[in-house]
Amino acid sequence: MKPNPKIILYCRRHHRLAVAGPAITDPLASQQNFQLMDHSSQFYFLTLRKHACRLRYIIYQMHRGEMSSKDLIDNLEYAASILESTYVDSCRLQVEEQIDQIDSEDVPEEVRKWLALTFTQSVNEQHQKVSFKSVANAIRSGIRFDRLARRSMSSGLDIVPDNVAENINDWNFDVFLLNELSENNALKCVSMALFSKYNFLNKYKIPMVKFEAFLNKLQQGYSKHNNPYHNLVHAADVTQTAHWLLAQSGLVECLTDLELFAYLFAAMVHDFEHTGHTNNYHVQSSSDYALIYNDRSVLENHHVSAIFRLMHDSSQYNILEKLTKEEIRQFRNLVIEIVLCTDMSTHFAQVKDVKQMITSDEEIDKTKALSFLIHCSDISHPAKIWPFHFRWTEQLMEEFFRQV
Repeated sequence: MKPNPKIILYCRRHHRLAVAGPAITDPLASQQNFQLMDHSSQFYFLTLRKHACRLRYIIYQMHRGEMSSKDLIDNLEYAASILESTYVDSCRLQVEEQIDQIDSEDVPEEVRKWLALTFTQSVNEQHQKVSFKSVANAIRSGIRFDRLARRSMSSGLDIVPDNVAENINDWNFDVFLLNELSENNALKCVSMALFSKYNFLNKYKIPMVKFEAFLNKLQQGYSKHNNPYHNLVHAADVTQTAHWLLAQSGLVECLTDLELFAYLFAAMVHDFEHTGHTNNYHVQSSSDYALIYNDRSVLENHHVSAIFRLMHDSSQYNILEKLTKEEIRQFRNLVIEIVLCTDMSTHFAQVKDVKQMITSDEEIDKTKALSFLIHCSDISHPAKIWPFHFRWTEQLMEEFFRQV
């Protein structure tokens, strides 16, 4: 049975036992039983107790109604009960028979060998010790739980619907459906899928917790003005389209990892904190934005300035923290250039530059090429299937109407 993505996300957020948490019933707390154990059993007992408490705390949180999954709760209850009961099991069972009963797929071979060597040496001892089967079951449950946690901690794709990774290479990718399935997290899902595809988190040592915090803040910025068109769904659409164009053009093979990172990052942030107005509106109304950016590419300057300001001011959102100074300089220069080129006033100049590059024998200017691909992605919906184009057009007209 496939884990519910919401439950996995919840477990990832609450995988540590809170210091100031609820009172948890602890059936392991019998001093008399504890004193009967030898030192190794006491150590093992305390280790199991710690993990049992973690499992119990997760169950407690789910019973509060914040998450609901009967299957997962049953599994966690089972794992917890095994951990809690290990210290009372008898070691007088036949170890050889128990080894045969353990599924090799559940317990790695090296663990099976260690358990066999360890427990066959002490079968005849009279001290009360845990049985092989108890430990193997506990380890088996621990391995399952650990794999569950590792998958959720490492990939961050548990909130991403299954079809995103499969369909993200499709020109007619349905970003509206994605946003509905992900409960208004389309940009987060697309970004996670692409960062996973290109292994950016490992290459640039970005912790998943920090990346998620950044994406949450990014989506908040896109939702700041409640725009019908320039919102997080548009950003997700542009990012996915930019990925498609880069792959189809073959230019992806010519880029360094840092250039690819900057390219997709620029697509993600290109309309961050968009006000829902045009540049001309800001200039003609002498808005604060126009005064700050001197009437030139007002919105585009704000988008890129605001996102770098966010990372500069708050370490918890700075996904560039592990880059070198030179890498940050190159990354920042490329992102700024790409985002500024999303200003529609640069459209004809960009078309002219691309035509010249195509007919020229000189090497292609990668910055101009990448900027043009993002610009094309930004205005690509007329080339999508009719239902998508029609819906985007309706939303854009509504946004234009609001600023009048």
